[in-house]
Amino acid sequence: MKKTSQNNIRPFDIFYKEYKGEYDATNGKHYYVCIYTQSLDGHNRLISDVYGIMVTSNMKYENLPNDYNVKIEINGRPCFALCDKLFRLKIEDTMEVKEQKLTNYQKSEIIEKFNKFNNEVKRQMGEHLL
Repeated sequence: MKKTSQNNIRPFDIFYKEYKGEYDATNGKHYYVCIYTQSLDGHNRLISDVYGIMVTSNMKYENLPNDYNVKIEINGRPCFALCDKLFRLKIEDTMEVKEQKLTNYQKSEIIEKFNKFNNEVKRQMGEHLL
């Protein structure tokens, strides 16, 4: 893995970072799949954050009836990219980008599952418009 900066992390990069969230289950070190970086956004003057979907090796997701998970492999282990678990993370020296790349099929699956989740969010928000 290589250390990262604002300039070298791109969508679909797999990166490793410590995260201290509000839920105990998200504390600790995790892999994430980058889906957005501020440095590539011409409409955003900020450059130090990325959005990543969390990756887990918890095998409970293999048979969980959830339309938002994509099976991938990291370090020879089966894992799941959880497209409904989105985190905004500050790019820091402790973040490391894996050399491993996702296949085009995995990328398209992540896009499909993430869009499905976002469409559900929009549907629920739309039901509550005044």
